[in-house]
Amino acid sequence: MVSASIIEAKYKRAGLNVKNTFLWSQLSDNQKKAIQDKVVFSVEEQCVIVYYRSLSYSWTITNLRLIIFTDNNVTDYTFDKIKGAKFPDAEEIKNNKKEIDQLTLHLVNGNDIVLYVENTTWHFIYGLLKFLLP
Repeated sequence: MVSASIIEAKYKRAGLNVKNTFLWSQLSDNQKKAIQDKVVFSVEEQCVIVYYRSLSYSWTITNLRLIIFTDNNVTDYTFDKIKGAKFPDAEEIKNNKKEIDQLTLHLVNGNDIVLYVENTTWHFIYGLLKFLLP
């Protein structure tokens, strides 16, 4: 288990210019409660980073897992269930560096999922996932 303070420090050091990606500590009590009403957290689990793309898509990274909220569905992936992350190919990055808004996550079960991220943050989220994955 990774310490939540390490994840938070990585976020702060990245110096991201963001509008929709927040540290848990930056959220209002109402925003925190909206997330806590949708998912049960274990005693040792701490929310660290939250991304709001729209009313129908958001996610949070805790010190134990990635939780994705789509419409009325909640899907969670402990880090040991994610085999790796892939960002767009080099040519796409070169041409659209600031417009890349998704990563592909490869799951241990062979499935892939798309993780939407805020523009200009893909490199940080990719690096963070590499750090968090076993």
